[in-house]
Amino acid sequence: MVVAEVPKLESAAEYFFKVGAEGKRFRPTVLLLMASALKFPIPESTDVGVFSILASKLRTRQQNIAEITEMIHVASLLHDDVLDDADTRRGVTSLNCIMGNKLSVLAGDFLLSRACVALAALGNTEVVSLMATAVGHLVTGETMQMSTSREQRRSMEYYLQKTYYKTASLISNSCKAVAILAGHTAEVSVLAYEYGRNLEPLLHLGRVHYLIFVMESLLLQCYMRWKNSHNYKMSLTRVLTILQMLRSPWTTSRRAGESKEQKSLRKNTLTLRSKPSNLSQTATMKMF
Repeated sequence: MVVAEVPKLESAAEYFFKVGAEGKRFRPTVLLLMASALKFPIPESTDVGVFSILASKLRTRQQNIAEITEMIHVASLLHDDVLDDADTRRGVTSLNCIMGNKLSVLAGDFLLSRACVALAALGNTEVVSLMATAVGHLVTGETMQMSTSREQRRSMEYYLQKTYYKTASLISNSCKAVAILAGHTAEVSVLAYEYGRNLEPLLHLGRVHYLIFVMESLLLQCYMRWKNSHNYKMSLTRVLTILQMLRSPWTTSRRAGESKEQKSLRKNTLTLRSKPSNLSQTATMKMF
């Protein structure tokens, strides 16, 4: 799908589709799995040969949705890197650092145009409307991120809405498009949409879990450096206080894979929580 008359534009547009820079391909994978789950609802009496032809055509159309979704996603990445003045993306140098901002923007626009052509070829106005809505949400979400006030940055509702626009809208509307192309009912299409919408926040929570794990490791390293200092008790209190702030109720269930040091820090945090006014000598002893 990414073919241009100008070689330089084609090279820029296909930059993040090349081996080594293609990313996890999470969205097309989810959509193809959704397509496999939502097979064509054809009566059992249908001839086997006819069924095979219809199923093959449907699979091709659903695969087109996966390709279109990835093109829209990559286009948004190219534009985001220009806005953020990023120098890396997917572990490689970003396109704007290699070819400049102007060509990066044009490459993103070109990918969006190719996605529009592919959408039109599907001949389903409802699917076109869904994907156009997702593109509009991408722009809205990026604008929300650029123009947040101090109060909005403190609002979880605002954060979730922005996250939906920036990431979840595309995958949720694409899942719904896959269901619509298969000829399923409105109820099934809505369920497919909800699946995509709820999937993206789970990915964000996974990233938060990883971030907390990294911060815990850094805190432990800091403590090991501070423990021989003259201000030992204050250093321990500082570490445990920060660790307690990191541990919200929905993260305390993640215990698998904890090291002995992390378990010890967690136990000491609970001790401080029960006795906030006094640094327990017992808790201090347990650190060793």
